[in-house]
Amino acid sequence: MVGEDNFRLYFIELVVVIVILGVLVAVAIPRYSKLQSDAVAAKMQGVYATMISSIALAKSHAQIQGVVTGTVTIDGDTIQFYGSNPRADWSGSFVHLMR
Repeated sequence: MVGEDNFRLYFIELVVVIVILGVLVAVAIPRYSKLQSDAVAAKMQGVYATMISSIALAKSHAQIQGVVTGTVTIDGDTIQFYGSNPRADWSGSFVHLMR
């Protein structure tokens, strides 16, 4: 009987530990998922800020050189402008802004 009581006590402890771990996992998984989506959103905000900054830099170079429609060379890369805005297609000079 003493051995059975010890076994029951260990079994109950094991069940309690498993339940506690299950509750922790149930709470941790949604928080981890939210952290992942927050990280993706922050990354996209960083890319957006980089693009805006790069465009502003290219526009300032164009204004200094007096270019409204034409090309501007920045660090050896030629960027085409149309109406004081950089050409915005991936096959052209906009790729240089993303470096």
